[in-house]
Amino acid sequence: MRWRQIIALPSALVVALALTAGCSNPDSVDSLLHVVDQVLADEQRLLNEDAERQTAWLDQQRQTLAAAFDADMRDRDLTIDWVRRHTAAYVAARDALTEHSASLEQQRQVRLDNLAKAQQLQQRARKILQRHDEVLGVAGNLRDWFDRHTTTSREENR
Repeated sequence: MRWRQIIALPSALVVALALTAGCSNPDSVDSLLHVVDQVLADEQRLLNEDAERQTAWLDQQRQTLAAAFDADMRDRDLTIDWVRRHTAAYVAARDALTEHSASLEQQRQVRLDNLAKAQQLQQRARKILQRHDEVLGVAGNLRDWFDRHTTTSREENR
């Protein structure tokens, strides 16, 4: 008799009942999401620290280059040939610093993009888990209804 009642139920109800058999979000998922929170915060902090350190290093390199150029210009008997060679060398060094700065900025942007994507995925995971909990809540209510209904049906059949 009971099997007839179960078979008569819509398939969605059967799936919902199966979901209610102890299927809740395990604490380990919340723990993992907490670890992800910490990792994302650490990555953001490291990004900021790296940017500050790289900016300071590039500024120091530019200042050193400018001071060396000024010192060379003051302390030497300047010939046209010397000025041409050394000006080209200083321009190449300055350009190398500019290229390095652009490369560092590009790497930073990739890390920022990856961080943003990771944060989006984490938010998505939280929404999925929230929706999962909502579905389980509905399924739990259906199970209560089913239990009450089958108890009533059993009593009627006696």
